[in-house]
Amino acid sequence: MNKPVIRGGIDIAMKVPSHQYQQTIDFYRNVIRLPEITDKPPAVGFELGPNKLW
Repeated sequence: MNKPVIRGGIDIAMKVPSHQYQQTIDFYRNVIRLPEITDKPPAVGFELGPNKLW
């Protein structure tokens, strides 16, 4: 029996409480200054090396 191969993808979904959503976006945008992904509105994402934080 072959073992299944499991690999992670480049997309990382972050679970953020709704009351902290804007603070989280502001942190990645203005403090860390990660490049923002803007081509999939209304989703907000950021590039972190080869990964995408959503």
